[in-house]
Amino acid sequence: MRYLLTFLLVASGAFPILAGKPSEAERKQLEAWAQSLDKASVHRAVLDHECDPLGSDAKKIRPVLAVHFESVDYIVCLDQIGSLLDTKNQAHEAVFWQVVFGSGDFVEQHPEQAKDKLAYMQAGLESGLRAYENMLRERPKARLAFLDNLLVMRSEGRLVDFVKEHPCDDK
Repeated sequence: MRYLLTFLLVASGAFPILAGKPSEAERKQLEAWAQSLDKASVHRAVLDHECDPLGSDAKKIRPVLAVHFESVDYIVCLDQIGSLLDTKNQAHEAVFWQVVFGSGDFVEQHPEQAKDKLAYMQAGLESGLRAYENMLRERPKARLAFLDNLLVMRSEGRLVDFVKEHPCDDK
């Protein structure tokens, strides 16, 4: 996970502070902030980001959460959510990161299920969809057919089928 998430941080340019390679000082500052957060604070930050993925607080905490979750052992499946980055839309990137954070948070909150990829991937997608719904209240024009289809699958109880169809084995 550490390598995939680091690659995503650098390659996506999703965070201005991490666009390109962060300076050593920026990286140390992010690591110090991430290490200062206890499990409950991280969980609260993930939920806050889910509630307001486009808010100024969300933009500030995103890099910290990304650094925090580098040390958590789980897979982020780009086969499931990579299209969110292809749109080059800030709102869709926020949903992408919520999926990443929601999955990692699930692993931390449910250590007994930490190896259950199906469970944490579905939890991450559900968290991302809640963030998407919250975001649409503020930006209704930020709709994305891919996410709308996932909302339909969720409402029909078929989101787990999507996860099963995109298992994203360790590669």
